Amino acid sequence: MIDKAALKAEAFRLGFWLCGVTTPEPPPHLDIYNAWITTGRHAGMAYLATPAPWPAAPNPTPSSPTAKPSSSSLLHTLRRQPVVPANTAKIAGYAKSTDYHNVFPPRLEALADWIIQQEEHPIQWRGFTDSAPILEKELARRAGLGWIGKNTNLISPKIGSTFLLAELFLDTKIDPDPPSLPTAVGPAPAVWMPVLQAVSCQTARLTPPSACLT
Repeated sequence: MIDKAALKAEAFRLGFWLCGVTTPEPPPHLDIYNAWITTGRHAGMAYLATPAPWPAAPNPTPSSPTAKPSSSSLLHTLRRQPVVPANTAKIAGYAKSTDYHNVFPPRLEALADWIIQQEEHPIQWRGFTDSAPILEKELARRAGLGWIGKNTNLISPKIGSTFLLAELFLDTKIDPDPPSLPTAVGPAPAVWMPVLQAVSCQTARLTPPSACLT
């Protein structure tokens, strides 16, 4: 079995800020995602409604062609902190540097190659970053990287919420990390519930279980 400490050390060497391991069971709020798709809230992002084979699917099962009960999912992050000059337009940080769609894939491939070398036999793997309908924030929470806050983003107790996610699905067993718990920070766990119920939204743009910040 892969030495998880060595695995994370290699991920950090490749430039990832965080690394967590989980299993490919269906996320607990998959039904909410499916309802969101059914009501057409994904707008023109048609790929979100396109079923994808394991391991890209939100609901991978052992009966899928390549899935195995012992499969593992690695969640990685890449942080962006560009300097914003004064009196300039404010642009999302991730858009002010190299396109992360071009940054993540070679690093995921390099990490997969390292894992194969450790296993000393071929394994199947696939890497993703915004390229398939994966409920990555829920997987990241389950992998211990953080929790989903009221801003609907994944919040890491180590680096905040200004980072990007990528996933590496493997058909080999790696001991999973314990999930992040909302009670791990502060005296007000209700603020950090993984899924927040919205009582009302003044703009009528958010519906339960989304959170309203107004």
